[in-house]
Amino acid sequence: MFGRNKIMKQDLNPDSFWVQEIFYTIQGEGPFSGRPAIFIRLAGCNLRCHFCDTDFESSTQHLTVKEIVNSCLLYPADLIVITGGEPFRQNLYELCLGLLCCDYSIQIETAGTLWQEELNSIADKLHIVCSPKTGSIHSSIKKYCNDWKYITKVGDIDLEDGLPNKSTQIEGKSLKLFRPSKGVTWLQPMMEYLPNGEVDTDKTYANTVLAAELVMKHGYRLTIQMHKLIGLP
Repeated sequence: MFGRNKIMKQDLNPDSFWVQEIFYTIQGEGPFSGRPAIFIRLAGCNLRCHFCDTDFESSTQHLTVKEIVNSCLLYPADLIVITGGEPFRQNLYELCLGLLCCDYSIQIETAGTLWQEELNSIADKLHIVCSPKTGSIHSSIKKYCNDWKYITKVGDIDLEDGLPNKSTQIEGKSLKLFRPSKGVTWLQPMMEYLPNGEVDTDKTYANTVLAAELVMKHGYRLTIQMHKLIGLP
């Protein structure tokens, strides 16, 4: 969290998955906002974003595909959201095959730097949402992704296109994040925090107002973390 995580390499072990948590909630962001969903949060990340507020490496549980699928079957939803950390760090091909056999719709949330060639054969059955955190992304993500999500923060926006122009890895460093040439662009206001860990409501509100203004100016779409507003994980 907050740039203190260990940077992990890709691990494509098909038999075991490092899982942070599996939980049932409402998808609060992006193209499936408002839809009941089962989240599979895979542990570990190959990046270290200084603003990340998600715990994705404190778990010690390692599960098989069968164990993950059986956990999902406990909940009354047909949408699976695979997230992280960075989910493409682990063997998503094996996991997605198991979930598709149970007729789940699958959304994958990624920063876009990693891929797995076996996924080419089932890519048309996956809905990839990429939130670019670097200046370039994997060519297969460019090909298969149609929804792009950017975190909006006052002072970190390019005046020309309204998208981020600061590094996610080194705070304050200028860097134009990857820009897509197709699909839908979503803007999500950054939630900011006070030193005591509480939400900085003033800065968060300012980021939200900015995101709304940019959406109306550039024709993007606004996505607010709905689940947090109603107290869900």
